[in-house]
Amino acid sequence: MWSDICKNISSTLNREFVPIEKKPLLNGNISHTYRLSSANEQFFVKIDELDKLELFACQADNLNQISQSQSIQCPKVICYGTTRAFSYLVLEYFNFSYAKDQSWHATGEQVARLHQFGEQKMFGWDTDNYISALVQPNRWAKRWSTFFSEQRIGWQLELALENGMAFGHIDSVVEQAHQVLIHHKPTPSLLHGNLWLGNIGFHLGEPIVFGTASYWGDREAEIARSRLLNAFPEPFYQGYQQVWPLAHDYTDRELIYQLYYLLTLCNQDGSDHQLKTEMLVKRIMLL
Repeated sequence: MWSDICKNISSTLNREFVPIEKKPLLNGNISHTYRLSSANEQFFVKIDELDKLELFACQADNLNQISQSQSIQCPKVICYGTTRAFSYLVLEYFNFSYAKDQSWHATGEQVARLHQFGEQKMFGWDTDNYISALVQPNRWAKRWSTFFSEQRIGWQLELALENGMAFGHIDSVVEQAHQVLIHHKPTPSLLHGNLWLGNIGFHLGEPIVFGTASYWGDREAEIARSRLLNAFPEPFYQGYQQVWPLAHDYTDRELIYQLYYLLTLCNQDGSDHQLKTEMLVKRIMLL
């Protein structure tokens, strides 16, 4: 396996890569991770089953798109592919450290600039992709209220029902989400897609984002995700507001956006977030 990975790295770099250490790292919910080192460079390697190649390809696509925005740093994609038994993704490696308030302030500024990048007119992505290990549909749509209520809320509610979790009448919840958003006309923004504390690190004081689920959507959804469960430090929001202030009625929509992310957590982790999601649905139906 490692021989195939190193050959692909060498081919990408146009020079021979000779590893001297393969160190297992803390494994997440999806893949096994390693730090692969030569005498003078290091790479971050994800290893998973063969059928995860599409997921790795989507992650690489997302990271490349964010990199093109030149707004916030993310790991450079080295290569991805398959061995006889596994799929893998090789990324630039960073040593992360504690972030000070000024680093979080700069992160807010940079995320705002990410959201200002590009001139996309529709909501979605060229392909479906993934949020963690869950499929995230991205069929292009002109209306944000339709896109989010159907392809985010409706999709996850259907998946939850298949997983034995019911959160009210699906059509009613989807329609309520649609009605809350129907008069909101955001400009499509390039989103990280799953921006929480576990998907951001700091290298020499500079933010590095990863764990993407990117698409063109409402930037408010990104901020709502960052506030869910464990919010970012306040300097992040101060920095964001200085570059691109949120609309005064942002909080009217925050619960709808947070429902999507809570549903993804339910569909990944089972009942851990089920009660909180049930309570949130009840609040939304009263809006």
